[in-house]
Amino acid sequence: MYHPSPRIFGTTSSYIPELASIWAPLPMLVLGVPTIASACLALTLPETRGRPLPQTLEEALAIGIEKPSVRAAESHDFPYMK
Repeated sequence: MYHPSPRIFGTTSSYIPELASIWAPLPMLVLGVPTIASACLALTLPETRGRPLPQTLEEALAIGIEKPSVRAAESHDFPYMK
């Protein structure tokens, strides 16, 4: 999946200090607001909501290894399995 935001920030990063000539806090707002917004949006991701985050490398590597539950498979309609 292509994310244009790194390319946009990379291309315009040399111009951001020039924004201080318009208003002194503007460069901090241009860089800070998207960062804070993306951090807030990341907190709402369903993969982490209500679940404890891994505390060790072993716990992180074990994510996704456990077998999917039968209930999860039954929740989808697979006509070829009937």
